[in-house]
Amino acid sequence: MGGIDRADENTDKYQASIHGKKWYSSPLLFCFELVLQNAWQLHKTYDEKPMDFLEFRRRVVCHYLETHGHPP
Repeated sequence: MGGIDRADENTDKYQASIHGKKWYSSPLLFCFELVLQNAWQLHKTYDEKPMDFLEFRRRVVCHYLETHGHPP
């Protein structure tokens, strides 16, 4: 399996549902998913004990929410 097929497979596993949103939401979300997938591939390459894709996504989201999230 080549790199493109693997990227498509990994991004399709946990794809967010964005039906009914603005037209530009889909390309932006796809770019964000692709960046996450590429970062995870680098993480798997260089980390001694890599985590799975779902855990990696959760940690990235939690980090951004802790760093940039505003309390209600």
